[in-house]
Amino acid sequence: MKHLMQPALSRLCGQTCLAMILGVTTEKAVKLVRTGGGTRTKDLRGVLEDHGYTCSPRLQLGPPEGDGLFILKVRFDDRPNTHWVVLARHGDKALYYDPEFPCAWYKLPWGRVSSHMRISKPYSRWKSILKKEYAHQMRKKKERETPA
Repeated sequence: MKHLMQPALSRLCGQTCLAMILGVTTEKAVKLVRTGGGTRTKDLRGVLEDHGYTCSPRLQLGPPEGDGLFILKVRFDDRPNTHWVVLARHGDKALYYDPEFPCAWYKLPWGRVSSHMRISKPYSRWKSILKKEYAHQMRKKKERETPA
């Protein structure tokens, strides 16, 4: 999955998460959702289901368990609004695709997960993508840690 950043000072985290999952631009995702502002769970679910994905019918409370692809609703102590983040996990490998940061993370960089929605597509595709991305991120981490 290609990591994308939402435009600076925008409220397009939901649209950017959709863009990452669907493999389209954020602009295209804005058109699909039909809003250039905050998104609701049903907005995200509707677009994903229109593109052949299966989603949990409602947000599940707390962080997700098990393998798979998830959209997380993240809350913060210092601001009233919530934030959407994509999580791809297989076994002990997990990557958080936060559209406010320029790269994927091994753990959630900030906030706390209040709820999540499981997303299903042909699973082998996500397993393959996660494996390649995890290997790439590990190489980048070693390069940063290696003294020059």
